[in-house]
Amino acid sequence: MTLADGLDVLAKPLADGSVAVTLFNENPGRATVSTTAGAVGLPAAKGYVLRDLWAHRSTAAGSAGVIAASVPGHGTVMYRVTPTSRPGALAPALVLDTTAPQFTAGGSATIQSTFTDDGAKAVTDVRLALSAPSGWSVKPLTSTRFARVGPGRMAIAAFRVTAPAAPTAPIAHVQLTGTAAARWSGGKAEVDAANPAEVPSAVKAPLRTFTDTTAVFGQAGDRLAIDGAGADLWGSTDQYSAVYQQGAEHDGSTTVVELTAQAATSDWAKAGLIVRDDMTAPAGSPGYVILAEAPGKGYVLQWDSDGDGQLDSNSAPSNQGSGTAVYPSWLKLVREGSVFTGYWSTDGATWTQVGQATLPGVATTQDVGVFTSSHSDGTSGEADFTGLTQS
Repeated sequence: MTLADGLDVLAKPLADGSVAVTLFNENPGRATVSTTAGAVGLPAAKGYVLRDLWAHRSTAAGSAGVIAASVPGHGTVMYRVTPTSRPGALAPALVLDTTAPQFTAGGSATIQSTFTDDGAKAVTDVRLALSAPSGWSVKPLTSTRFARVGPGRMAIAAFRVTAPAAPTAPIAHVQLTGTAAARWSGGKAEVDAANPAEVPSAVKAPLRTFTDTTAVFGQAGDRLAIDGAGADLWGSTDQYSAVYQQGAEHDGSTTVVELTAQAATSDWAKAGLIVRDDMTAPAGSPGYVILAEAPGKGYVLQWDSDGDGQLDSNSAPSNQGSGTAVYPSWLKLVREGSVFTGYWSTDGATWTQVGQATLPGVATTQDVGVFTSSHSDGTSGEADFTGLTQS
């Protein structure tokens, strides 16, 4: 059964009368996925044992039969659910949901932790907390201690969280973890919810950013990062995210960058150098050429051969590149009039030619920069670059 976009529940009756229940979260961020014992075909009972088949831990839900979990992004939780007449004999089923908003370097955001008791009895001495990496500031905005939370009830706490001002990477990846501790008749119960967060540092002038899909951009010194999606750059599909300099490409120019890392979201995920008359006019602006590295295809030069603003020509046979993708790799694109020649290197000194292309519709000056396209609808992948130079 589908609960909402990207949230699903699959139930399968088992021979012993229990039901296997799988909670799916297809979204990138953590989310609470919930159903009930009645909805998955179990009879009414005083309670239900929830056996987490991966964590090898059993808890008990109350007579309402709530089956829930805070599920990580692109993750699943699987329970074997069995009716029981003694739900109080096991630790109560507890759920903690912690939000993870977008941060920027030096920026602050409010994070909310919501604790829910799905057990048969109340829990006491509930304490909510939030942990963050070294250098971060976490300040409670509300009470974080609750004397009692009854079955089916919630406790909510809010925290003001501030990221460090000095960037450690163009896009820093951190974990913000909410925790909850409570007491029940059998002792102490704990639950947590870890949320990954991206912290981009702003891209600085004269560099600009563009995307016609979804992307996060970052810059730290001469390092650049793009975490972007995009179906492809071929033909009218033309979806990419770029960090670029307007009007910097010209006759006689040479552009070089080190591609330090690339997410293998597809064999044909592409990252590298991009040039066109207008970077902000995908599938329309002429003078269009890319020099790309693809995890499963190696290196490729692709270009617009008829001036319609769409890539239609490839330096290698159809569905092929040249060489084997290595990280880091250096990419170099040289313009002489309307002729562009692309090279790759594994040391930044010895170069191998990828291909050469003559482009119609090339303006005197063009936009030039680095780009990524994940070649996977809805899935983002990060590409990291160092030392973009243009002369």
